[in-house]
Amino acid sequence: LHTDEDTGWYKGDSILAAIGQSEHRYTPIQLAVYASTIANKGTRMKCTFMNRIVSADYQHLLDENEPTVLSELEIPDEAYQAVKEGMIKVSHELGGTAYETFKDYPIQVASKTGTAQTFKNVSDNGAFVCFAARKGGEPEIAIALYGEKVAHPSNLVPVAEAIVNTYFSRYQTSNAPTNENRIG
Repeated sequence: LHTDEDTGWYKGDSILAAIGQSEHRYTPIQLAVYASTIANKGTRMKCTFMNRIVSADYQHLLDENEPTVLSELEIPDEAYQAVKEGMIKVSHELGGTAYETFKDYPIQVASKTGTAQTFKNVSDNGAFVCFAARKGGEPEIAIALYGEKVAHPSNLVPVAEAIVNTYFSRYQTSNAPTNENRIG
């Protein structure tokens, strides 16, 4: 790590970077992989945008992605538990930045908000990452959201709630006909 005036990077920049400030440039998909790696206790999976492709008549599986492990990060149990508990508190403990949305939520959501200051007399940008699990279960979904000029990242939390609701609705019974997309 260079810390001299010629590189434009100073020791103070390292401190700012450690707390999420400075010159970080992450895409939402990188943040989603980050959240899922935490949820998986250090196992980083290959990111895909689709699970499977089926024919228009739902009769044939055309393609399917298989889960692929890209790397394993050894995280001591104490460190993992501290991060996970802190993220759960953001969603489920009074004072957490996602508490108002998830305080009585039936699904355990572990989350983190982040603010990217703009310094341009406009609202700050915000990021929100989370992973969720049915009570007592293992995390099943990781989400990353980014919003320009959202003022505070907590304004993204209702969007994450809608995504979690949709994902976990598959466990609810439905009155939808089982023979949809069929004639006769």
